[in-house]
Amino acid sequence: MRVKKFNNAVLNVLITAMVALSICAGMVVTAGAVTLNVSEQRDPESLDPVIQWLRDVPPNMFVPLVEFDFDTKQITPRGATSWTTSEDGLTWTFKIRENWNWSDGTPVTAHDYAYSLRENIDPKSASVHAWRLYIIKNAKAIHAGEMNMDQMGVRAIDDHTLEIVLTNPSSWFLSSLTSTGFAMPKWVREKFGQDWTKPEHIVVNGPYKLVSYKPSYVF
Repeated sequence: MRVKKFNNAVLNVLITAMVALSICAGMVVTAGAVTLNVSEQRDPESLDPVIQWLRDVPPNMFVPLVEFDFDTKQITPRGATSWTTSEDGLTWTFKIRENWNWSDGTPVTAHDYAYSLRENIDPKSASVHAWRLYIIKNAKAIHAGEMNMDQMGVRAIDDHTLEIVLTNPSSWFLSSLTSTGFAMPKWVREKFGQDWTKPEHIVVNGPYKLVSYKPSYVF
Protein backbone atom coordinates (compact mmCIF):
# COMPACT_ATOMS: atom_id res chain seq x y z
CA MET A 1 0.00 0.00 0.00
CA ARG A 2 1.40 3.39 -0.90
CA VAL A 3 0.38 6.29 1.29
CA LYS A 4 0.99 10.01 1.63
CA LYS A 5 1.72 11.75 4.85
CA PHE A 6 -0.34 14.82 5.75
CA ASN A 7 1.00 17.10 8.48
CA ASN A 8 1.66 20.53 7.00
CA ALA A 9 4.39 19.19 4.70
CA VAL A 10 3.21 16.30 2.50
CA LEU A 11 5.26 13.11 2.74
CA ASN A 12 4.99 10.01 0.56
CA VAL A 13 4.65 6.69 2.33
CA LEU A 14 4.46 3.16 0.98
CA ILE A 15 2.66 0.48 2.99
CA THR A 16 2.48 -2.83 1.14
CA ALA A 17 0.24 -5.55 2.60
CA MET A 18 1.13 -8.98 1.29
CA VAL A 19 1.34 -12.65 2.06
CA ALA A 20 4.86 -13.16 3.40
CA LEU A 21 6.77 -15.26 5.88
CA SER A 22 7.59 -12.35 8.13
CA ILE A 23 6.58 -8.77 8.85
CA CYS A 24 9.12 -6.22 7.70
CA ALA A 25 9.14 -2.45 7.55
CA GLY A 26 11.57 0.07 6.11
CA MET A 27 11.76 3.81 5.68
CA VAL A 28 13.68 5.71 3.01
CA VAL A 29 13.91 9.50 3.14
CA THR A 30 14.43 11.20 -0.21
CA ALA A 31 14.04 14.91 -0.98
CA GLY A 32 11.55 15.52 1.79
CA ALA A 33 9.57 12.33 1.10
CA VAL A 34 9.27 9.29 3.36
CA THR A 35 8.66 5.78 2.04
CA LEU A 36 7.48 3.08 4.41
CA ASN A 37 7.18 -0.58 3.38
CA VAL A 38 4.97 -2.76 5.57
CA SER A 39 4.18 -6.40 4.87
CA GLU A 40 1.70 -8.60 6.68
CA GLN A 41 1.71 -12.36 7.04
CA ARG A 42 -1.73 -12.46 5.47
CA ASP A 43 -3.88 -10.19 3.37
CA PRO A 44 -5.87 -8.04 5.86
CA GLU A 45 -8.76 -7.99 3.32
CA SER A 46 -9.94 -4.64 4.69
CA LEU A 47 -8.29 -1.52 6.07
CA ASP A 48 -11.54 -0.24 7.56
CA PRO A 49 -10.55 0.36 11.21
CA VAL A 50 -13.94 -0.93 12.37
CA ILE A 51 -13.24 -4.28 10.74
CA GLN A 52 -9.47 -4.45 11.05
CA TRP A 53 -7.02 -2.74 13.39
CA LEU A 54 -3.58 -3.88 12.25
CA ARG A 55 -0.79 -2.47 14.37
CA ASP A 56 1.12 -0.96 11.44
CA VAL A 57 -1.57 0.26 9.05
CA PRO A 58 -4.86 1.84 10.29
CA PRO A 59 -3.16 3.43 13.35
CA ASN A 60 -0.97 5.38 10.93
CA MET A 61 -3.97 6.64 8.98
CA PHE A 62 -6.64 7.23 11.63
CA VAL A 63 -6.06 9.12 14.87
CA PRO A 64 -7.52 7.73 18.12
CA LEU A 65 -8.59 10.02 20.94
CA VAL A 66 -5.56 9.01 23.03
CA GLU A 67 -2.46 6.87 22.79
CA PHE A 68 -0.31 4.90 25.21
CA ASP A 69 3.27 6.07 25.67
CA PHE A 70 5.27 2.90 26.25
CA ASP A 71 8.25 4.88 27.57
CA THR A 72 6.38 6.81 30.26
CA LYS A 73 3.59 4.22 30.69
CA GLN A 74 1.09 7.08 30.48
CA ILE A 75 -1.97 7.83 28.36
CA THR A 76 -1.27 10.88 26.21
CA PRO A 77 -3.49 13.10 24.00
CA ARG A 78 -3.95 12.44 20.28
CA GLY A 79 -7.27 13.44 18.73
CA ALA A 80 -8.37 14.76 22.11
CA THR A 81 -6.36 17.54 23.70
CA SER A 82 -7.80 16.94 27.17
CA TRP A 83 -10.52 15.05 29.02
CA THR A 84 -12.44 15.17 32.28
CA THR A 85 -14.61 12.73 34.20
CA SER A 86 -17.66 13.29 36.36
CA GLU A 87 -17.46 12.66 40.11
CA ASP A 88 -19.23 9.33 39.75
CA GLY A 89 -16.77 8.24 37.04
CA LEU A 90 -19.50 7.63 34.48
CA THR A 91 -19.31 10.64 32.16
CA TRP A 92 -16.16 11.31 30.16
CA THR A 93 -15.84 14.57 28.24
CA PHE A 94 -13.15 14.94 25.57
CA LYS A 95 -12.04 18.18 23.94
CA ILE A 96 -11.17 17.50 20.30
CA ARG A 97 -8.27 19.23 18.57
CA GLU A 98 -9.18 22.36 16.60
CA ASN A 99 -7.86 23.64 13.26
CA TRP A 100 -7.27 20.10 12.05
CA ASN A 101 -8.46 18.65 8.73
CA TRP A 102 -9.05 15.35 7.00
CA SER A 103 -6.88 14.74 3.94
CA ASP A 104 -9.68 16.07 1.70
CA GLY A 105 -9.74 19.37 3.62
CA THR A 106 -12.86 18.66 5.69
CA PRO A 107 -12.45 19.69 9.36
CA VAL A 108 -12.09 16.85 11.89
CA THR A 109 -14.80 17.12 14.54
CA ALA A 110 -16.22 15.34 17.56
CA HIS A 111 -18.98 14.06 15.27
CA ASP A 112 -16.39 11.94 13.42
CA TYR A 113 -15.41 10.22 16.68
CA ALA A 114 -19.02 9.72 17.75
CA TYR A 115 -19.82 8.19 14.36
CA SER A 116 -16.94 5.74 14.62
CA LEU A 117 -17.90 4.58 18.12
CA ARG A 118 -21.47 3.98 16.97
CA GLU A 119 -20.29 2.07 13.90
CA ASN A 120 -18.26 -0.23 16.15
CA ILE A 121 -21.46 -1.11 18.00
CA ASP A 122 -23.77 -1.33 14.98
CA PRO A 123 -24.50 -5.08 14.52
CA LYS A 124 -24.26 -4.62 10.74
CA SER A 125 -20.61 -3.59 11.00
CA ALA A 126 -19.40 -6.90 12.46
CA SER A 127 -16.76 -4.98 14.38
CA VAL A 128 -14.03 -6.96 16.09
CA HIS A 129 -13.92 -4.27 18.79
CA ALA A 130 -17.62 -4.17 19.73
CA TRP A 131 -17.27 -6.12 22.97
CA ARG A 132 -14.62 -3.68 24.20
CA LEU A 133 -17.18 -0.88 24.03
CA TYR A 134 -19.87 -2.67 26.03
CA ILE A 135 -18.79 -0.50 28.97
CA ILE A 136 -20.54 2.42 27.21
CA LYS A 137 -24.14 2.97 28.24
CA ASN A 138 -26.57 0.73 26.31
CA ALA A 139 -23.82 -0.39 23.88
CA LYS A 140 -24.20 -4.10 24.60
CA ALA A 141 -27.99 -4.02 24.17
CA ILE A 142 -27.68 -2.04 20.94
CA HIS A 143 -25.13 -4.51 19.58
CA ALA A 144 -27.55 -7.32 20.41
CA GLY A 145 -30.33 -5.52 18.50
CA GLU A 146 -32.35 -4.84 21.65
CA MET A 147 -32.12 -1.04 21.62
CA ASN A 148 -31.80 1.76 19.06
CA MET A 149 -28.49 3.43 18.21
CA ASP A 150 -29.70 6.83 19.42
CA GLN A 151 -29.80 5.39 22.94
CA MET A 152 -26.04 4.79 23.04
CA GLY A 153 -24.13 6.85 25.59
CA VAL A 154 -22.14 8.75 22.98
CA ARG A 155 -22.78 12.23 21.62
CA ALA A 156 -20.99 15.18 20.10
CA ILE A 157 -22.00 18.15 22.24
CA ASP A 158 -20.48 20.46 19.63
CA ASP A 159 -17.79 20.23 16.94
CA HIS A 160 -15.02 19.97 19.50
CA THR A 161 -16.63 18.26 22.50
CA LEU A 162 -17.33 14.54 22.71
CA GLU A 163 -19.24 13.00 25.62
CA ILE A 164 -19.19 9.30 26.48
CA VAL A 165 -21.34 7.89 29.30
CA LEU A 166 -20.43 4.52 30.85
CA THR A 167 -22.56 1.91 32.56
CA ASN A 168 -20.16 1.84 35.51
CA PRO A 169 -16.77 3.37 36.38
CA SER A 170 -13.87 1.69 34.62
CA SER A 171 -10.11 1.96 35.20
CA TRP A 172 -9.28 0.55 31.76
CA PHE A 173 -11.72 2.53 29.64
CA LEU A 174 -9.37 5.38 28.72
CA SER A 175 -6.56 3.08 27.61
CA SER A 176 -9.01 1.05 25.49
CA LEU A 177 -9.62 4.14 23.36
CA THR A 178 -6.11 3.85 21.93
CA SER A 179 -7.51 1.24 19.52
CA THR A 180 -11.28 1.81 19.60
CA GLY A 181 -11.60 5.58 19.89
CA PHE A 182 -10.60 6.65 16.40
CA ALA A 183 -12.39 8.98 13.98
CA MET A 184 -13.82 8.03 10.59
CA PRO A 185 -15.05 10.10 7.60
CA LYS A 186 -18.76 9.25 7.50
CA TRP A 187 -19.37 10.94 4.15
CA VAL A 188 -16.69 8.86 2.39
CA ARG A 189 -17.56 5.59 4.09
CA GLU A 190 -21.25 5.92 3.23
CA LYS A 191 -20.59 7.05 -0.35
CA PHE A 192 -18.26 4.21 -1.35
CA GLY A 193 -19.28 1.42 1.03
CA GLN A 194 -16.73 -1.38 1.30
CA ASP A 195 -14.56 0.37 -1.30
CA TRP A 196 -14.00 3.48 0.82
CA THR A 197 -10.51 2.40 1.90
CA LYS A 198 -9.27 1.91 -1.66
CA PRO A 199 -6.46 4.34 -2.62
CA GLU A 200 -8.69 6.30 -4.98
CA HIS A 201 -11.32 6.93 -2.28
CA ILE A 202 -9.74 6.86 1.16
CA VAL A 203 -9.71 9.98 3.33
CA VAL A 204 -7.62 10.01 6.52
CA ASN A 205 -6.86 12.26 9.47
CA GLY A 206 -3.62 10.57 10.47
CA PRO A 207 -0.08 11.08 9.20
CA TYR A 208 -0.29 8.59 6.32
CA LYS A 209 -2.65 8.27 3.35
CA LEU A 210 -3.00 5.13 1.27
CA VAL A 211 -1.69 5.43 -2.29
CA SER A 212 -1.34 1.82 -3.44
CA TYR A 213 -2.33 -1.63 -2.16
CA LYS A 214 -0.78 -4.91 -3.28
CA PRO A 215 -2.51 -7.97 -1.79
CA SER A 216 -0.86 -11.37 -2.24
CA TYR A 217 2.38 -9.71 -3.34
CA VAL A 218 5.46 -11.71 -2.31
CA PHE A 219 9.09 -10.60 -2.18
